[in-house]
Amino acid sequence: MVKNKKEPEKKQKRKITGADMLAELDFPAYSHIPFIKCSYDYYSKGFEKLVDFYIKLASGSAKGEAGFAVRFLLARCVNDLATGFHLATHGYVIQAHSVLRSIFESLDKIELFSSNKEYAKIWVNNQKKSRNKLSPSGVRKLLKKDKEDIYTKMYGFFCELGPHPTFSSSKTMSYVKESSGGKKQIIVKIGPTDLVHPILFILVFCFLLMMSVSLSITKHLEAKENEERELLFFQFRIMNDFFENCAKPAFIKYDGKLLHEFQKILADLEKQKEYLESEHQASL
Repeated sequence: MVKNKKEPEKKQKRKITGADMLAELDFPAYSHIPFIKCSYDYYSKGFEKLVDFYIKLASGSAKGEAGFAVRFLLARCVNDLATGFHLATHGYVIQAHSVLRSIFESLDKIELFSSNKEYAKIWVNNQKKSRNKLSPSGVRKLLKKDKEDIYTKMYGFFCELGPHPTFSSSKTMSYVKESSGGKKQIIVKIGPTDLVHPILFILVFCFLLMMSVSLSITKHLEAKENEERELLFFQFRIMNDFFENCAKPAFIKYDGKLLHEFQKILADLEKQKEYLESEHQASL
C-alpha cells in the first residue's frame, strides 16, 4: 500500500508594511539634526498606520474603471508620501516638492472619479481624450474649484518650488555668503541643501498631505465609522505631537515669525477634529 505523499505547505506571502517601505529608503541623511530625527519618529508611525488601512480597505474586488482608478491613485499617493519624505530628510527639497505635487492631482482625480464614473472610463480607455479633458486644470474645472481653493493654492506653490525651474525655487539651495573681507558671494549648493527653512517647511507639508490622503482613504474606500475615526484621530494626534515636539522648537530656534502661520493651520485642523468628534457623538 502506497501512502499518499504529504502536499508541501504553501508559504504565506509576507504582507508589506509601512515600516518595510521606509526602511528600504535607508536612513535620513540629516538624522543628526534634532527636528529631522524627531520628525522621522512621528512620520514613520503615521505612515505605518496609513499603509495598514489602505491594504485593509483596498483589498478585495473593485467594480469598474472607477474602482480600479481610486485604488491605483491612492496607492500612488502612498508611494509619493514615502518618497517625498525620504527626499526631504535627505535635503533634496526641490525634488521632494516635485514628488509631493502629484498627490494634489491624484486626490482631485479620486474626487472626480468617485462622483462621476464616466470620467474614470475616459481615463482608462481613451488616453488622448484623457490628456485633453483630464489635465490638472481640467479636473479642477470639472470639480468647480476656484483659484482661491486652498488645495489649488498649495498645488501652485508646490509647482513653483518643485518641477518648475523658477527663481523662487533657487532660494531653497542657494544663498549669499559674506567673506571676512566683506566680499559677498552667491553660493549654489549641489546635492542636499544645507538651509534649514526649506527642509522644515516641506516636512510640515509631508504631515499635512499624509492627513489629506488619510481622509481620502476613509472616504473613498468606504471605511466603517469606527475605522474612520481610528485612522483620522491617530493622524491628528501624530501631526499635533510632531508640531509641538519637532516643528515648533525648530521654528522658535530658526525663525519665530513663521511659527504663527503654522499655528493657524493647526488651529484649523483642530476645528476639523472637533467637528468629527461632534458628528460621532450625534450618531450615538
